[in-house]
Amino acid sequence: MAEVTGQVTLDGNPLPDAIIDFYPQGAQEKKQSRASTAATDEEGKYSLMYNNNTAGAILGDHMVRISKTEGGAEVAGPEMLPKKYNENTTLKATVTKDGPNTINFELKSK
Repeated sequence: MAEVTGQVTLDGNPLPDAIIDFYPQGAQEKKQSRASTAATDEEGKYSLMYNNNTAGAILGDHMVRISKTEGGAEVAGPEMLPKKYNENTTLKATVTKDGPNTINFELKSK
């Protein structure tokens, strides 16, 4: 496990109230592996949590999904981001033991 932080921007502006999930590659085969998740703050910054008591993410390669719904993280409204960032994600990240694992995502609305 390693701590993972970063910032998410959309068209150059911070993206608040988005949910970011890191899914370890091969998670289907590794039943003990689970995604790490975080919500972005008003500055678009995040800090991943593996579970309620453990910060960070599993070491290795991850598929990343970023989602933002109308009404914010607490409301299951329509998705506001392009599918290439969530449903059909093309985002990837690698978490390393030696870090630093500051992983920023610069998203585009088009």
